[in-house]
Amino acid sequence: MEMVINTSHQKPINKDENNLQGCTSIFFESQDVPSTDKVCKEEFEQHKNWRLRLLLMSNDKSSLVQICLYNAVIVIYLLAAINHWYKSDSEDIGWKNGLGLLIIISSLYYGFIIIRLLLRPLRFLFDIKSEALTPTLIKGGALCVFFASFAVYLFLDTQNNRRRLLPLLGLAVFVALGWQMGRYVVQTVGELSEKFFSFAYIGAEVTYGHELVDNYGVFAFKVLSVLFFMCFVIEILFYYGIIQKIVINLGWCLQKLLGTTAAESVNTCASVFLGM
Repeated sequence: MEMVINTSHQKPINKDENNLQGCTSIFFESQDVPSTDKVCKEEFEQHKNWRLRLLLMSNDKSSLVQICLYNAVIVIYLLAAINHWYKSDSEDIGWKNGLGLLIIISSLYYGFIIIRLLLRPLRFLFDIKSEALTPTLIKGGALCVFFASFAVYLFLDTQNNRRRLLPLLGLAVFVALGWQMGRYVVQTVGELSEKFFSFAYIGAEVTYGHELVDNYGVFAFKVLSVLFFMCFVIEILFYYGIIQKIVINLGWCLQKLLGTTAAESVNTCASVFLGM
């Protein structure tokens, strides 16, 4: 084994050892031997980059495995629910609280993922600055045609009663509630929300008793229990990163629809969920 003597301290040092400590204070007698400073630094960078690459690869693999496990559990649970409903010989699929609701939630979840993957190649269209489209005549012409057609329609439709123009802001709500499907959706959402908040009342009854919650309706034991329940649910969703995704997506929608800044949009959406 080749040994090299340090000219400054006269201490034998093993050149083959990968000891990174004290590498900056080693000097060689011969100029043909490469500098130990450079060798140690290169070896350190190689080890560091190798560990960094291994860490990134492990993180990517672990996240991919988690995503596959989550989706596998969802699909298995959905198939088990369909099998249970099929064997029960029930005609009601349960759109409010049953298999139908599970199908709606699963369809919305996977539909959003599919739409996002399909629209990913067109993402560059949303990154175009508004100043770049200002000189063009396409944007202005399309807006003029749209508003002119809408104004003509309103003018012809409200000839007999101009007061119909007053509730223009709630037009979308009235149109949605005009059909039975719209009323059914609103009613279903209300019933599901009421059932969700009823879990807080059940927990309050277990903790404080039936008399204080139902009979007397004490504010500290009944109303505040709902707030605590919502806080716990929000914290759990925040821990798993679900609230972050909801806030970012809603903030992006507000930014594109209203033209607000990203900070204002995200702050507004976050205040709804995290402001309590």
